[in-house]
Amino acid sequence: MPRASTTRSRLQPIAAKVPEITAIFWVLKLLTTGMGEAMSDFMGQQSVPIAGAVGIVGLAIAYRLQINRREYSAPYYWFMVMMVAVFGTMMADGIRDGAGLPYTVTTPLFAAVTAAIFVSWYRSEGTLSIHSVA
Repeated sequence: MPRASTTRSRLQPIAAKVPEITAIFWVLKLLTTGMGEAMSDFMGQQSVPIAGAVGIVGLAIAYRLQINRREYSAPYYWFMVMMVAVFGTMMADGIRDGAGLPYTVTTPLFAAVTAAIFVSWYRSEGTLSIHSVA
């Protein structure tokens, strides 16, 4: 285990900033994903520049609200999850429609980036547990 993660493992988080992973969590996650898809598609059909602005600004606001919480707050957490779904859908659709890259190319690309983030997280923290990030 790297030295940095040994030091981090002795630190305890002040308070959990994520909900317990239960069945209701997964129901809410599915709903926010569907809502993100629907909202992104609807806004994209109305005005792509406005949709892009709403996606970027909404994600920035949600991030700021969530990161400034000292503990878990359901409205802020789920707003962030929803905006990630909206923005992620916009990115995937924008890359497909704008750059002409099919989902068969972007899906493995996004999976590889996700894997790289998990590897980096594990190297820095010594764990992938969201409850032990200090």
